[in-house]
Amino acid sequence: MQNHKRTETAARLKKIYSSLSQAIKLAETEQGAPISEWGNIVDSRYSGSTETMYADGLIFWNKYLAKYFPINDQTQCSDWSSCSFLAQFNDGSQIVSTSGWINGYSYINFTIDVNGPKGPNKSGRDRFSFYLNLKENPKQLLGGYLVYKEAINNNKTTNYTREELLKECKSNTGYCLDLIMNDGWEIKDDYPIRL
Repeated sequence: MQNHKRTETAARLKKIYSSLSQAIKLAETEQGAPISEWGNIVDSRYSGSTETMYADGLIFWNKYLAKYFPINDQTQCSDWSSCSFLAQFNDGSQIVSTSGWINGYSYINFTIDVNGPKGPNKSGRDRFSFYLNLKENPKQLLGGYLVYKEAINNNKTTNYTREELLKECKSNTGYCLDLIMNDGWEIKDDYPIRL
């Protein structure tokens, strides 16, 4: 049972990553420019405002990406920290798109719940966050917490060994997606979070 859950979770994450990557490429083609040239989509005047964070994420999603996804349902949500957007994919996975502004860096965050409203709804177990690096010439455009760290550190890459990612995942579940990606979209037996 546990092996099936690990395999299914990793497969859904890989599928969503592929879908997001493809949607971004299609949107860049449609816009006629790389994502870093689309202009500032996050209003720094409201940095830290939950309302703005979710509103900007919703605007970005609707304007650039939503049309490229097989979505069953798109609703206002009430259970993800008062977010203003929730989409459910055909396989039951859900996504919330938010934005943020830190140290002059704007970003989009896609929080994925691989099994939708079913429990446990915990980071590293069934919820994972992809970050979209909006800076010019990013080393990596879309990925886990390491993409976020790279962007706020002016695109300086931090290379982690698998052992370091495993250790980080134990203390900060934000790194768990990076561990899964590093392992070739596989959740190995030593994955530190019970699924």
